Amino acid sequence: MDTKFKLRLLAGALLIISAFTHTLQVFVYGGVWHNLGAAAYGAMYLFLGIGLIRYLDSKGLVLLCVLLPLIGGVGGVIRFLFLHTETANLFIVLHVLIDLVVVPTCIYLFNSMRTSIEAF
Repeated sequence: MDTKFKLRLLAGALLIISAFTHTLQVFVYGGVWHNLGAAAYGAMYLFLGIGLIRYLDSKGLVLLCVLLPLIGGVGGVIRFLFLHTETANLFIVLHVLIDLVVVPTCIYLFNSMRTSIEAF
């Protein structure tokens, strides 16, 4: 296996793990609105992770795997700092750490793909 394929597997697997833990936090911390929103965001991560592993030549998909975890990571930090004043939701810390691996990995993958229009 070449390095780029291993990086795709890593990022895809982390997104799939993140999808399950996004959903799991609803059962651990309750069904408040921001946990439900995070679970819905996690569902997107499931599709992104599977897509990243399955569709190897989609530059558009890799771009989504950069943008959505970047937005999710920023949102997670804001959520952790301002919405969890009584108990810390440690799932958020895990999700931000995963995003800190996935985003640069996918940026590298995106930049290493050919730039022709048929890559989209």
